[in-house]
This record gives sequence, C-alpha cells and structure tokens, in this order.
Amino acid sequence: SSLGSRRQLLQTTVAPTATTNVTANFSGTAQNVLDTSVTVFSPPSGGVLEVTSRAPTPLLRVNVTATGWVAGAPHLEPLMYSLTIVTEEGLEKVLSAPSPSPVMSARIPATFTPLDNPTLVVTIVDRLGGDTHATA
Repeated sequence: SSLGSRRQLLQTTVAPTATTNVTANFSGTAQNVLDTSVTVFSPPSGGVLEVTSRAPTPLLRVNVTATGWVAGAPHLEPLMYSLTIVTEEGLEKVLSAPSPSPVMSARIPATFTPLDNPTLVVTIVDRLGGDTHATA
C-alpha cells in the first residue's frame, strides 16, 4: 500500500545519560517496518599517566604507566595502550606497540632532540576502536 510520506523516530543513546533524536523520512511503498536504536559509547576516559621524565631527550629510557582508564562500557575492554613520540613539526614514531599492558618502557631515538620539542603521547583504545590520546 502507498504510504505517501511516513516519519519514523530513531533514538540514539550517547554515553550513559545523553540522548539524541534522529528523524528519518520515508516515502513510497513499505512492505517491512524497521525499528532500530543505536548506542554510542564514550571513548576510554578517567585515567592518569605517570612518566619517569617529562622532558624526553635522545637515548633516555622513559617508563610510562597509564592507570585508572576505563572503557565506555565493560564489554569494550580490554583496553590497548601504545606510546608514541611526536614533534611540533608532526614527525612521529611509535615507541611501544599496542598492548593490553598499561606499563610501557622505551628509549627515545637519537633522531629526536630537545630542539624538536618532542611530546610523549599515550593512545588508549577500546575493542571497537574508540580512542583517547593523552600527553605524558
């Protein structure tokens, strides 16, 4: 049967408390009706970083521990942690590959000097790819 124009309301849940309403317009002939809801989870949050040196210099070994980070929902764990060094010019090098361990240790490459103004960045990723970047 011809429905002309039909409106269907979809509800999206964002984080535990916020909701967003989305309206979809349908026209023509409908044989099946689709009801759907979409749940959007927050990226990892709530943690702190402990680092042995806040001024990375060439060949220095740095130890970083990420504690207290939680996923947007329990089924999005375990979280994965990685450590990268980034310069103001955008040069970056992964120092510690993604791992479920929140403890990372790496040596600063000789090619990154204090003149590059390097920053250590920890990336925390959940099972769906939601990520948070924190500077150490």
